[in-house]
Amino acid sequence: MQHTQAYGKQDGVTDGPRVTVGGLLLGIGGVHNLVGLAFGLGWLPPLDGATRITPLLDIGRAGWVGAVEPDPWRMVFFWFVMTGFALMLAGLAAHAIERAGGRLSRTFAWAVGAFSILGAALIPASGFWLGLAPAWLAWSRSRVPAPGAP
Repeated sequence: MQHTQAYGKQDGVTDGPRVTVGGLLLGIGGVHNLVGLAFGLGWLPPLDGATRITPLLDIGRAGWVGAVEPDPWRMVFFWFVMTGFALMLAGLAAHAIERAGGRLSRTFAWAVGAFSILGAALIPASGFWLGLAPAWLAWSRSRVPAPGAP
């Protein structure tokens, strides 16, 4: 059953890369959400020196529905975690394309790169720089012809 074999191996022969753009995006999104969860549970204090807060627990205590706005720390937590999930969704889609033998488009590489550069320019001391790795990998692999392509 070919579809159950590890990526990059077909009948014991390596046929492709083990590291995928999708895998990198999944990892970045996962780390993003772990940091967000640590902040939401009060394990990481806000950077501005405010007293320790627990936005995730506060949202739960407020009953979840409509519990984010207008509190700014709850909104920070919410958008931080939602961005992590968006990265993971993009990573899942990219990984599925790569596992099926497809290549990601240069447009995808440009979009990930532009998103990362804009974010890093606005917040230099952030993880936006990590997005340059999957952008570069997607760009470099988009230039390589697919196996069997003319």
